[in-house]
Amino acid sequence: MSQAHPLPAEISAQLSTLSPTQLAWLSGYCWAQSQGAASSAGVIPAAFASETAASAVARRVTVLSASQTGNARRVAESLHQKLEAAGVSARLVGVADFKSKTLPEEDVLLLITSTQGEGEPPEEAVPLYKFVFGKKSPDLSKLTFAVLGLGDSSYPNFCQAGKDFDSKFAGLGGSRLTDLGVCDLDFQAAADAWIDALVPKVAELFTQASAAPAPMLLLHAQPQQAARFIPKSSLTPPLYPCAKKLPRVMRKKTLNTSKSI
Repeated sequence: MSQAHPLPAEISAQLSTLSPTQLAWLSGYCWAQSQGAASSAGVIPAAFASETAASAVARRVTVLSASQTGNARRVAESLHQKLEAAGVSARLVGVADFKSKTLPEEDVLLLITSTQGEGEPPEEAVPLYKFVFGKKSPDLSKLTFAVLGLGDSSYPNFCQAGKDFDSKFAGLGGSRLTDLGVCDLDFQAAADAWIDALVPKVAELFTQASAAPAPMLLLHAQPQQAARFIPKSSLTPPLYPCAKKLPRVMRKKTLNTSKSI
């Protein structure tokens, strides 16, 4: 804690878990506290508390397919179905419809990608590939990921696109949920085995998040002070309280009057 950053570290950590809506509400609440217009001590509206709890347990899973011939897309669909059957809510999206700049905002990303040519990613995945391998590499420290690569072992750079994405995600700070999977032309059995090993791990993330207590931001407000009525007369200074402060002419008259009395 310092003059530049006067909040304790634990409160700063809690603030980082709040949504923009919660931060906006909290900003107004704290301003009101600073003006003395507090409500009961430590009371936070139920809507705010429930939203905080929801943000603590919600995990967002994205199944992303990068396909050239459709095989990776079919494997991604199979993964999505098994996640849903395990009670895990996930969205399925093709990389052509995925905005690369949103990658750092993803929570759990499960990428199924094929490889073409001399180890290049499929055409629809080129923008994502350039984004993570560009000069301004994104920070993926908040990302949990898993990658499955499809390829042809008769080529020298077997499943290279999958290997590249897997190593780069980890190199940019991402947390690998399971080992990289690689599949040859006869991919179905290997893909199913990788999926069957992955789904329980994703489901466990949901179980852990649901069991964890929601982060609590404790705010201690001072009780509201009762309003006081202040007579207007008490706010007006008395006229000419002493002779020394009177204008010269009036002071002379006042002094003369006191003598005559």
